[in-house]
Amino acid sequence: MAKTRRLRNGKIQITAYIDSDILDIIRPYMKQNEKPGQTISRLIENLVTSSYQQKRQH
Repeated sequence: MAKTRRLRNGKIQITAYIDSDILDIIRPYMKQNEKPGQTISRLIENLVTSSYQQKRQH
């Protein structure tokens, strides 16, 4: 379950509830002093960027 809302600065805020097992999965990808939300955001950004670049290459 997730809620999204657009902020004044143009960014979109996503509020999502995740299970602790998802947290365990992302823990190895977390950088030092990074919050879980920041990690998830960065991972999603990387996923989207790389899949977008792959589509453009074909």
